[in-house]
Amino acid sequence: MSAEQQQYYRDISEAVIGSDEVKRKQALDSLEKDPGLHALVPRIAVFISEGVKINVVQQNLALLIYIMRMVRVLLDNQTLYLQPYLHLIVPAVTSCIVSKMLCTRPETDNHWALRGFASKILATIYKNYDSPTTRLAQRLIQIFKDALDDESTAPSARYGAYCALTELGNDVGVLDCANFFWITNLGNSSLVNVLSSRLSPRWWFLG
Repeated sequence: MSAEQQQYYRDISEAVIGSDEVKRKQALDSLEKDPGLHALVPRIAVFISEGVKINVVQQNLALLIYIMRMVRVLLDNQTLYLQPYLHLIVPAVTSCIVSKMLCTRPETDNHWALRGFASKILATIYKNYDSPTTRLAQRLIQIFKDALDDESTAPSARYGAYCALTELGNDVGVLDCANFFWITNLGNSSLVNVLSSRLSPRWWFLG
């Protein structure tokens, strides 16, 4: 990369995760509309991957949301081809869906919204890049079905898996209703309240 591109990358990455919302919006707008980002995408993909890993461990919900907003605008940039970097981006997005802990105060912090937002992003990636070669849909569906089938899966991660399977749509097929009852029988009132407010018949039969 040229010196100018390196400076742009530093400015953009710092603005996206910084405290200034005006600069963050400007950075995200630039990522969404700039037609000359091709040379920067490899570094941006690494930034997304490493940023999610670090902030899942640190349970920094705000920064995870900011990074997912970054992924969202990159997908909206019609001049970019992200398939060579999906091996970095998809695990990052998936982590924001099914990680057990995404924040320090799960009873009050709205990590549910992040899981839903990341699920929508993943569905967009699937729609844009699934093919017989990548088998992206098959691999993603298996990840989330495994999470639902595993009784040790945390309720928060189970909710994320439901979000993801719902967003992936008709290719998923029928979800097992027993998984929902498994959640509600845990006595996790915050999770039950979220689910009861958001579930619709589409959650039960997605085929």
